[in-house]
Amino acid sequence: MENSYWDNQSLHQIRGVEKMRAKQQKKMRLHQKRQYAVLGLGVFGSTVAETLEKYGCEVLAVDQDMAHVERISKKVTKAVVADITSKEELLALDIQEIDVVIISLTNNLEGAVLATMLLKELGVAHIVAKAKNHQHQRILEKVGVDKVVRVERDMGERVARGLLQKHRRYYST
Repeated sequence: MENSYWDNQSLHQIRGVEKMRAKQQKKMRLHQKRQYAVLGLGVFGSTVAETLEKYGCEVLAVDQDMAHVERISKKVTKAVVADITSKEELLALDIQEIDVVIISLTNNLEGAVLATMLLKELGVAHIVAKAKNHQHQRILEKVGVDKVVRVERDMGERVARGLLQKHRRYYST
């Protein structure tokens, strides 16, 4: 009797693990079907593009600087030189077919605003943009960016929370 109880417990555990893996794989397949475009290939943009590609996503990487495009061209689905403030060039890229566009132009607020307006006009579903400060964040939100990322602030908060959690664990034992 005891063996069958433990066998059933093990079987339930195995089924639970299998269900969890199936859910994770389904979630990954959903992300893999999505198409992403990263506009601006500095450190942040390149890192986002490479990471998305590493997880099986289709990634279009765009920059005006040929050196940036060449550097990433073998690491993403497609890399091109283009002016993201030109509606004609965005249309030539079929940007309206992309599910999520990430704008990484921290030092060019005007370019980020114009790109956002064009992307919205072309019907891009979801736009993420990197902002330099709170004022830039507010402007980008006003023109329609769905998610604004302030990398240094966000990472600073994340590091501090991690340090606090380690500190609490160390002193609570």
